[in-house]
Amino acid sequence: MSDIKEIQEQLYTATLSVSIPQTNEQGMVTNATTDKKMKDQIFIDTDFALEKRGRTDIVKPTDFALACGAAVDKNGNSSFVIRKFAQKGKEGEVNSKIINPHICLKGSALSPKYYFGFYKIDQKSKEDRTITFEKFVWPQKVYSDSFKLDGLMQGGKLNKTGRSFPYAFDKNGTPLCCDEYLGIVDGKMRKFVRFTPKGNKAITFSDGQKIEAKPYWFEVTPIVWRIDNAKDLIEDLSTRNYTRIPNKTAVEIIPEMGIMSGIPFDETDYYSSNVRKFLNGYENYENNGFLNYAIDPEDTKLKSKFTVVVEDKDLTIDEQLKFYIDHNFSIMLHGKSGVGKSRRVKDIDPDCVMIQLRDGILPEEVIGKTAYNDDTRESSWIEPTWYTRIKEVCGKDPKHNHVLFIDEITNVRQYEQSLVYHIVLDRSIDGNQGKLPDNCVVIAAGNDPEESDAASPMVEPLYRRFNAHITLPLDLKDWLEWGSKEVDGKPRIHPLVAAFVAAHHEKVFYTKYDKEKPDYAIDPRGWEQLSNIIYNNNGVIRESLIANKIGKQNAKSFLTFAKVPLISIEDIMYDNYSASDIPTDINAKYALMLSLRIATMEEVGKVREFIGKFLGREHLATFDSLWADTDEKAIFLDRLINPQESEM
Repeated sequence: MSDIKEIQEQLYTATLSVSIPQTNEQGMVTNATTDKKMKDQIFIDTDFALEKRGRTDIVKPTDFALACGAAVDKNGNSSFVIRKFAQKGKEGEVNSKIINPHICLKGSALSPKYYFGFYKIDQKSKEDRTITFEKFVWPQKVYSDSFKLDGLMQGGKLNKTGRSFPYAFDKNGTPLCCDEYLGIVDGKMRKFVRFTPKGNKAITFSDGQKIEAKPYWFEVTPIVWRIDNAKDLIEDLSTRNYTRIPNKTAVEIIPEMGIMSGIPFDETDYYSSNVRKFLNGYENYENNGFLNYAIDPEDTKLKSKFTVVVEDKDLTIDEQLKFYIDHNFSIMLHGKSGVGKSRRVKDIDPDCVMIQLRDGILPEEVIGKTAYNDDTRESSWIEPTWYTRIKEVCGKDPKHNHVLFIDEITNVRQYEQSLVYHIVLDRSIDGNQGKLPDNCVVIAAGNDPEESDAASPMVEPLYRRFNAHITLPLDLKDWLEWGSKEVDGKPRIHPLVAAFVAAHHEKVFYTKYDKEKPDYAIDPRGWEQLSNIIYNNNGVIRESLIANKIGKQNAKSFLTFAKVPLISIEDIMYDNYSASDIPTDINAKYALMLSLRIATMEEVGKVREFIGKFLGREHLATFDSLWADTDEKAIFLDRLINPQESEM
């Protein structure tokens, strides 16, 4: 409570800020400066004050308020609560479902050193100004891909912060709350709450979704406040001139959108109502009033003097790649041959455009060529085909970044490397022409000299130009997960191949090339090629076809392994297995779990029981996040796991 008390001391009370007339239960105007009951930090405007200011009492409620039961008209508008309406109607109905609190701040409260933190001003005109404090937050807009967040939560990538927000209040005024979650979503650290509304198909969220009785995620974001008395303040209000606002001149703010709903406000006496107690933290709301929920309680000690937050949980390789691509940072990928550099880029951007460097590549293939016209006696530049293609891709989808992928950049001589200098350094072909589109991201890939005899060192200026260098490790678990994803109705990697590699892991996953006696050299890309051989031969395995890729000894081991069938979904459904059939190696367990990913909705319940019992809860969480890869399956799984919640 000490932080909230500190904030309350900074908040300007209604009695000291401006003379706002108040009305009693009979509608008579009372003197706010002498009415001791009205010394509140946060209050709700009266109908008298609204009429005097000529301000509309209609707002657009937030998505979270809608989910909590906010009443709206056919235009999606809702009246916010004022004191005159905080009474029962003729038949006991409540007039509104939205509350917009009014706050008066001292001028010093706008200091960047204040607990609210930094703020930004949107000044459309002197009379139309909004202010947004970074730490004054509330659940607001719905996140459209709820199934994605469910998967992140089940996979341990969204975790509870220990904070919660009220979605309703019981008869005693005790808040019913939903938990806040924190995690990296779409390359950014973000906070959400998860809530299941009772459902009202006549109401839609801001993104057009109909409200149904299913779980939704709402992002916790800073509240945008309208400066109610903007016209009375200085012409230009910013973070640099807050000191020009005298402390006795209050800055009055009210949310742009209706933010709260579900609060019982049908009492006839506002002064003793739960609304007033909740807003100001009186009585049983001292520890869970509006300020406690709205002010981000993040421990400022976790922040350095540079106002950054150190997040201990690391990002996966794919999350790192997506971050750099989303923010248009150039990247250099390093790694062994066949480790999956190009396939990772293509998975994130299927429309990526590639420049494949090679020894002896013609300069015009990279930088274009100049043609001379004998008739006009003028030269003209003919652009390379890759440049034409990247302009087309970026032009068709200007809202997203697309990748120009320069492959094998270190597997050519420095002369060939020099052909792409300007592309990487200046984002143009030669500095004067061939400018890359603004939504084009440059990614290069190659092998380091110690990993390939064909690799050449990268020259220093080129190396330094990349925003990031990522070395891709030989990650068996990551490869197995990628290979289990279905493409065209089948896993990318044949389950038998995945199971064999998982069972033998380091011995076979990647083998060095013996240039003195080359028998075989296998890597992740090679196992994908073997998988394609099995698929293309309709599942028929021939020793010669296998040996031609992985060597005779490995082929014999592979065929022996293939004769011992893995536990199938059918075996699980009919309990056709014994304890000795269940693998003990952690990688083999992981591969078995991935092979069960193709379970149908009718099968997934029993498959989940098997995984949880024999393979462990960690594997079950991974299975859930991977299995629910469509909206329909995500809804089904959520109802399977949370049957009571789905009935709300």
